[in-house]
Amino acid sequence: MVSTDPEAVVADALDEASVTRRESIRWLVDSTDPRTDEVVLAEYGSRRGHFPAGAVLSRVLAERDPDRDPAYLFDRFDRSGESWFARWRGRVGARWHSRFPLASTYGVTRLRKTDPVARYTHDLSGWRLRTAAVAALGDTADPVALPVLVLALRARSWRLRTDAANSVRRLVRDLGPGVVLPDEVRDALAANLVHRRDEVAAAAAHALVAAGHPEPVEQVSNPPADRAAAFQAALRGEAPPLATLWPGGTT
Repeated sequence: MVSTDPEAVVADALDEASVTRRESIRWLVDSTDPRTDEVVLAEYGSRRGHFPAGAVLSRVLAERDPDRDPAYLFDRFDRSGESWFARWRGRVGARWHSRFPLASTYGVTRLRKTDPVARYTHDLSGWRLRTAAVAALGDTADPVALPVLVLALRARSWRLRTDAANSVRRLVRDLGPGVVLPDEVRDALAANLVHRRDEVAAAAAHALVAAGHPEPVEQVSNPPADRAAAFQAALRGEAPPLATLWPGGTT
């Protein structure tokens, strides 16, 4: 059972060996105790340069208040007054942490004032950037990210298509009941049901069913046996777990 004392809960949330670690992290995210923000901010101030402790606390702060000023996060890379090398390393670190997979770990994807959708789509010139963008967009919990994923759902890379379908499913889950799937997203997912790769088709099926659109899956004519089994699993709601992006995340 998780304590109700914010200091004790923070300590447990940062203990990687604790069997109640995830429960403690979720308590911090959802807590209405007026001391929680103060305790988490204070602990983050002393651990912000340490990984994974600083990352967990940073994500908790972003989850607690997505409209929070992101300065608390980017200040950790401030090396003003230090050597030129330290300043350069700080700038590189800030770019890396705000664009690549660690962005989700630190909560950059959830901080609305960083404009995450624009942040992850302004440069898609390389496959690493495109892959990172698809993963990050799925973690924004922002409906604006849904139509942006259409390009990835039509990409040449089957892996990128699969990742994009999983990101759509993550967005649908995080946005909750009432989310409306744009027509172009639904159509792109439906087109992937007949993709040559079973991984793409299965991911698309699970995304469509999760979004409340099972009809395209039901209407696929005579799919191969393995694909038919994946479609039936999707229609039964038996979706494989999504990747956990941070220690307090859900699958």
